[in-house]
Amino acid sequence: MAFLRVVGWASSALCVAIHGEEVAMTLFPNPCLIHVHLSLFTFHFSPFSFHFSLFTMRIDILTACPELLESPLNHSIVQRAKDKGLAEIYVHNLRDFTLDKHRKIDDYAFGFGAGMVLQVEPIDRAISYLTSQRHYDEIIFTAPDGERFTQREANALSLKENIIILCGHYKGVDQRVRDHLITKEYTIGDFVLTGG
Repeated sequence: MAFLRVVGWASSALCVAIHGEEVAMTLFPNPCLIHVHLSLFTFHFSPFSFHFSLFTMRIDILTACPELLESPLNHSIVQRAKDKGLAEIYVHNLRDFTLDKHRKIDDYAFGFGAGMVLQVEPIDRAISYLTSQRHYDEIIFTAPDGERFTQREANALSLKENIIILCGHYKGVDQRVRDHLITKEYTIGDFVLTGG
């Protein structure tokens, strides 16, 4: 159970601390009703009431190789977060969203560029299925030419409630996916990794 303390309160500002560490200082144009959404916690304030509750972050991962994610997502800090109900992580095999008997997910690039890419159709079906169940704050593609993933970006994502992560594979994805379905693209560095 988190120890929460309101450190400061004024007509236009609120400062909140959890376990003695200041986590938020927020300015409000209308102090009559305040909703603060921080990583793992939701606070509702008004001049007459206070409500505090934990929320669970949901992460849906779309991948061509779900087996590669079993170990890192089921041990250590990630497993402890899942056990405490702070995170729900679901891994979806892109092949489950194909319609052909061979469960094919790769094709030549739209526009006939070199190399194979992930097809747009299974990705679109997967994202459409997930977004029909709930609203997603971000749909992220892991791409070698994406924005560098930094601690600042990690902190920003920790404030989200529901996110989808599309893992890159082959030479990438059909460009239509990037143009129409993705809201953010991240890379962790200038090097090549296996899997996806």
